Amino acid sequence: MAGLLPALQGGLMASAGSDWRIAILRPGGDPIGNLARALSSPAVLGSQDAEQKGADMQAVMTETTLRRSSLGLAELVRRARTKLDADGQPFFPDYENLLVVVDQFEELFRFKQLIEEEKSQEDAAAFVKLLLGAVGQKTEKIYVVLTMRSDFL
Repeated sequence: MAGLLPALQGGLMASAGSDWRIAILRPGGDPIGNLARALSSPAVLGSQDAEQKGADMQAVMTETTLRRSSLGLAELVRRARTKLDADGQPFFPDYENLLVVVDQFEELFRFKQLIEEEKSQEDAAAFVKLLLGAVGQKTEKIYVVLTMRSDFL
């Protein structure tokens, strides 16, 4: 991630622009839950004035949407684009992009290897499908960056 985020915000991808909302997460033992919490941040798709209890509820609702479909991430962005802030302005304007940075993506493989339960394998596969579904659709501007240690390549 060294230098990537400042470069993007500086306009490195001219076709995408320089306005980014960035969700950074590590998959850990709960990849979809961690993605939901990262997306629920006020700097990404979460409410700006949510108290802790409200923030927790937002993360639960976000996770529910993510688990509903492989296009759950695109659905969350689509919904965020229809919301208005307190001033009546779009909460997530069309000109802004969403970047999901999955740091230490290799944790997903360790998670799958260490826990042989069927649910963990389903969660790992569902997480990857969410990421692929988000970048495969054409209506929302969603980008994904994966970082991995070189010994896992």
